[in-house]
Amino acid sequence: MSDRYQQLVNTPIGKIVSKQIGLPNPVKLERYERGQPVIDGPVLLGAAPGGRLAAAAAEVLKAIDAEVHTPMQDDVRTAAADAGLEAKVFNPDAAPEEQTFKALVFDASGIGDSTQLHELWAFFGSTIRRVRKSGRVIVLGTPPGDCKRPRRA
Repeated sequence: MSDRYQQLVNTPIGKIVSKQIGLPNPVKLERYERGQPVIDGPVLLGAAPGGRLAAAAAEVLKAIDAEVHTPMQDDVRTAAADAGLEAKVFNPDAAPEEQTFKALVFDASGIGDSTQLHELWAFFGSTIRRVRKSGRVIVLGTPPGDCKRPRRA
């Protein structure tokens, strides 16, 4: 939705009219401005077993000076350590409900076919409600064109 629409429905009369005719009231999204951090808040980095992109994602997170958390997965913890990150451990069963993330980044490149999609549920099922306003959910994967069989796409 355009910014003009957002400005209109956020005026006193616009709120009344939009509510009466059932128009949606868009949420104001945070926008990047020069000089501010690329991401303002903690990032949770996860990966499916055999993921090939966790190390590259960890390096990008290090380059932007992100505060990174990871689940207790050896491959993800190793990727974070190799990138020079001092990642904190995130355990959804023990974490306080107030713990939230500005971004969830998941390396799904290790998912070989549809039978392994439970890896996405395992990661996002316990974390998706912890995404802050204007947060990001990023899933890294293999381009479908690189898959030899349709089941792998």
